[in-house]
Amino acid sequence: MKIGFFGDSYCAEPIRSKDLHSRKYDFSWPYQLRKMLNAEITNQCVSGDTLWHAYLYLEESIEDFDILI
Repeated sequence: MKIGFFGDSYCAEPIRSKDLHSRKYDFSWPYQLRKMLNAEITNQCVSGDTLWHAYLYLEESIEDFDILI
């Protein structure tokens, strides 16, 4: 199953820390969902981005996913 996330900061991945032991990335809700469903995900969410840009990203790749969020 391939899930595509499109939107703003509510589902954007946290910026990776320079500390390699930081696990903030693994605690974002899209990545928790990936673990629970054992699914492949693409996170196209961008903090501070507009709804219009989210729509454009979705429009470019809508056929690549089984589920869109």
